Amino acid sequence: RIIGEQPLVTAAGFWAVTAALASTAVGAAVFVGRRPRFPIPVVATPVILGVHAWCLLVDSRPSVRIACTAAMYVVWLVAAANELFRERQPGLLVSSRFTGGVMLAYAAVVVVRSAIMAAGDGSTAMFARELPQVIAFLGTIFWVVSFTFGVVLMINQQIGRAHV
Repeated sequence: RIIGEQPLVTAAGFWAVTAALASTAVGAAVFVGRRPRFPIPVVATPVILGVHAWCLLVDSRPSVRIACTAAMYVVWLVAAANELFRERQPGLLVSSRFTGGVMLAYAAVVVVRSAIMAAGDGSTAMFARELPQVIAFLGTIFWVVSFTFGVVLMINQQIGRAHV
């Protein structure tokens, strides 16, 4: 276990991340005009949450919890990207594919980071000067800027299309 770590706080953070990822996928489905249906994420989420809870309470290896986090990102970001890739409105094709691609790229960054952390015995401290933490911070900056740009572009194109 990480020194000073409280399992309930860690679990609450993971639940919040899961809710945010699920909301992103639901938002993507609603944006493209489809009813949100995510059979694989809905089945995978309780399993991943259960494994994460087990690791918090019984198995103290941070690498397994990091793998759970990566799995949750992959499950929900791939579902959201899949919704955006199904967009067929001519005015939204480029922006929806860009935003979906950003989602897949960030999911890949999270997987690479967790693989590096699982393979190594480096620090799991938040501000450690090690490659996995640098990847996490740079990847998150990339995600926030690119995703925000993509969403603003999609909204702008959708509004522009509605006024034509």
